[in-house]
Amino acid sequence: MVSVERADEILDVIRRVTRWASVDPIDPGTRRVVTDGARVLYDPVKMLDVLLRACR
Repeated sequence: MVSVERADEILDVIRRVTRWASVDPIDPGTRRVVTDGARVLYDPVKMLDVLLRACR
């Protein structure tokens, strides 16, 4: 079982990644990271795949 504190940490990471990967609009820093050669290792919901395609 996951503790409440650990669950809060996990949700915080999910919220941060969701904001970072937003394509409406794409943050200039995010675009730079992606176009400098970002590679997705695991993206089961394809959120980062959408970001990579939007930065092309």
